[in-house]
Amino acid sequence: MNIEEFQKEQKKENFIREYNLIQDDLCYYDNISKTLKGSQITKAKAFNRNKCIQYQGNGMFICKPIKDYNSSVYSMKKEFKEWTCNCQWFMKNRITCSHLQALFLFFKIKAMSNDLTNTCIVQ
Repeated sequence: MNIEEFQKEQKKENFIREYNLIQDDLCYYDNISKTLKGSQITKAKAFNRNKCIQYQGNGMFICKPIKDYNSSVYSMKKEFKEWTCNCQWFMKNRITCSHLQALFLFFKIKAMSNDLTNTCIVQ
């Protein structure tokens, strides 16, 4: 193994180690303070650990709920070079939500594992 291959393998191992960290600060909307609490990236990692991201065809992905955490299924697609989600957070704020972060993480995981099976990269 040459130095370039070693560095690539180390980067992959570090990513996997960080990805597998389990934290309790999942993102949620606090109705009392009317603010978002917790970490969106932690929630995005949880969606991927629970295999919630699924390709539906025609450039459409869904994010299924995490058991015992939430109950909604959200749709994500690329429109005019921008990814969109039909969740309340994205529709209200037009900024990246935890579902889109989960989708981007899904793409990164698939690319790192060289496994693009059942994945459609939309241009």
